[in-house]
Amino acid sequence: MRYKFTLILLFLNILVFGLISYEFLNSNTAHFNTDKLKQELQAVLTDPTRIELLSGGLKNSILIERSGMQWQFTSPEKWTANPFAVNNLINQLQFLEVVASFSTDEIEASQQSLKDYGLESPQMTITVESAQQSLSL
Repeated sequence: MRYKFTLILLFLNILVFGLISYEFLNSNTAHFNTDKLKQELQAVLTDPTRIELLSGGLKNSILIERSGMQWQFTSPEKWTANPFAVNNLINQLQFLEVVASFSTDEIEASQQSLKDYGLESPQMTITVESAQQSLSL
C-alpha cells in the first residue's frame, strides 16, 4: 500500500515539475517586452537632444535642450546647464533596470486601469527625445 502511494506522489511531483518548467520556458513574452524597452532606451539615449522633467510639485516643466555640445535649461528660465550633471542623468537613465513592464493595452484588455496600479498620476514624468524618436517614462 505504501509503495503505491509513494509512486503516485512521485508521479504527481514529476507532473507538477513538468508544468512549472513548461510555463517557465514559455514565458518569453515578459522578457521580450523588457528587452524591447531596454532597446528603445538605448536608442534614444545614444544621442539625446532634449530632456523634459515634469512633476506635480512643479509649476512648469524643466526643459533641458542641447545646442551643439552644450546643454541649456530652456524652461522655466534660460541658463547653461552643468554638463556633468546632465551626463550623470543620462547615465542613470541608460543603466535603469527594467523590473517589470506592461502595455496599457494589456491593462485595458483585463478591464483595469492605471489607477488600479497607482500610476494614474505619476510623481514624475521624464521625456527624452533624440533626432529619431521620443520616449516618455
